[in-house]
Amino acid sequence: MKYGFAKRVRHMQSSAVRDILKVVNKGDVISFAGGLPDEKLFPVEAVRQAFDEALSSSNKVLQYGETEGVPALKEKLAERMRQKQILREPEHILVTSGSQQAIDLFARIMFDPRDIVLTENPTYLAALQVFQSYEVNIVPVESDDDGMLEEDLKKKSSG
Repeated sequence: MKYGFAKRVRHMQSSAVRDILKVVNKGDVISFAGGLPDEKLFPVEAVRQAFDEALSSSNKVLQYGETEGVPALKEKLAERMRQKQILREPEHILVTSGSQQAIDLFARIMFDPRDIVLTENPTYLAALQVFQSYEVNIVPVESDDDGMLEEDLKKKSSG
């Protein structure tokens, strides 16, 4: 049986992040590529207390929430942003489940196939995977501690 997959899946490859995590999770490798913090640094007791506090009020905290984010959290974020002179109402805030979801949503609404996307070199591996899935042309721009090198950026953005 033939399936009518989208054309873009012809170019999909195994996730490099997934491949890195398979190796790292064997336990005998320390990798800085996967973005994995040292487990000894996890605030386990603070997380346990937060879960206990949340569960003591209601089991509802285990239920699915609004896709844009929990309203009370969005209100707190808006309040914190106001303290930094960033004026946004809670209804204009979208809470994501991590950086990769935010990058995917951004790429989905901003990129068309064959668009040119300039990235720092090196850049976030998971972002590259998202960009590739939207069939863009990724152009790495050399960078240093301060960001993209202006000379290389000019060269690559004009040609």
